Amino acid sequence: MNTNESSISRRRGQALVEFAVVLPLLALLVFAIIQFGFIIAAHITVQQASAIGARRAGWIGSTNDARAVALAALAPMLDPAKGTATLGTTVISGVGTAQTMTVTYNLPMILPPSLFGGILPATMTITKTSTMK
Repeated sequence: MNTNESSISRRRGQALVEFAVVLPLLALLVFAIIQFGFIIAAHITVQQASAIGARRAGWIGSTNDARAVALAALAPMLDPAKGTATLGTTVISGVGTAQTMTVTYNLPMILPPSLFGGILPATMTITKTSTMK
């Protein structure tokens, strides 16, 4: 009886050690998947904001209004205070001029850079440009 109980106890101890080794790797994988989702969502949101700002500039032509609209388009998903919007004019031969809106956003990472020895940045800069007539 005693040898059987000690065998079960050793197996439980082994399972606990294996769990302690695997758990941090599993948690890292889960947080990496979540961060990847945030990055993809931010890319889509910034692209949409630049398109909305360029469209607004094409309709109205007001630089400040177009910038404000582009930054406001970040608001449902991202913090507009961390974004910048710039408007330019592009000359298209034979057609005229078009408005080019560039939106830049600094996305903070949820995984700390120190976790990877400083290899990963603390923020990721996302820049998208849209041109509309």
